[in-house]
Amino acid sequence: MAVARVLFVTPEIAPWAKTGGLGDVAQSLPRALAAEGAELRILVPAYPALNIADIRGQALAKRALIIAAAGAHNLLFIGPPGTGKTMLASRLPTLLPPLTLE
Repeated sequence: MAVARVLFVTPEIAPWAKTGGLGDVAQSLPRALAAEGAELRILVPAYPALNIADIRGQALAKRALIIAAAGAHNLLFIGPPGTGKTMLASRLPTLLPPLTLE
């Protein structure tokens, strides 16, 4: 029997950070395919243009983001619109190593 060769592409890293909908598919489909013996490659963009050094101010928030990334801790961003929650969260993938199935 031939081995299925699958390239799993997601447009952003967000599906792994969400639950329900696309998040559930992005987490469970690669595992299910690998369990069936498929040769699996996952392609996730690295966002090289985004860098935490580009953020001005927000010293405490940047420090919390770096500590959370280094220690694999959870983060909860709370605040009114325009305070930089999405800006900070979008820099998180650049602080982390590439994802693997392990």
